[in-house]
Amino acid sequence: MTTRQTDMPPVKVFIIDDHPIVRGSLRDMCEATPGLAVCGEAGSYGEAIQLLGATNPDIAIVDLGLKVQNGFELLRYLRKHHANVRPVVFSMYEETRYAIRAIKEGAQGYVMKSAPPEVIINAIFDANQGKLVVSEPVQQQILTDVAVGKSGEIRPDQVLSDREWQVFECLGRGLTMKETAEQLRISAKTSSSYCERIKAKLNMSRLRDVAQLAHEWLSDNAL
Repeated sequence: MTTRQTDMPPVKVFIIDDHPIVRGSLRDMCEATPGLAVCGEAGSYGEAIQLLGATNPDIAIVDLGLKVQNGFELLRYLRKHHANVRPVVFSMYEETRYAIRAIKEGAQGYVMKSAPPEVIINAIFDANQGKLVVSEPVQQQILTDVAVGKSGEIRPDQVLSDREWQVFECLGRGLTMKETAEQLRISAKTSSSYCERIKAKLNMSRLRDVAQLAHEWLSDNAL
């Protein structure tokens, strides 16, 4: 059961979601919950990075499906520039596909938007106490991977580095290597090198197969 210390200062929550209705619902839930206080909200990556420093939250609720720059990019930003903030992903995208990647990018928890309201509220309190908040299937997946060293399936979200994952995402969105280089502000040669590493790690010989896999990963739960 989630422990809530009502005599402590409220947990400051910053909400990042590009749907105003979702932000409003989360804000209302948090403000109606003793021990929580909403210190700010944003509808985009750019708006979030402008406001986070001034609001100094304890918890950031992050939607993965942000437009232009998605939630993974925001998780990377938080990990680098606001390491004291504990992000909790609140997403419509399938947890078993994206939770482990989100955790690698710095998320403290992952809750699907289809979950009952009390789940996200409990997740905020648990994450603020430093607990990892994921569903039981994902917990079992993590434990299995630790126990055997790796799962039988080669999963892009587990084997690719941060930068390789960014390249993988670009390929999944149909970008060429040149466009990927421009998007990530790297040289075409560097982009090509990352593509070669990705092919090796995924045991694929053709870049088109990597791009197809990336498209499937992203389109199943389109980011």
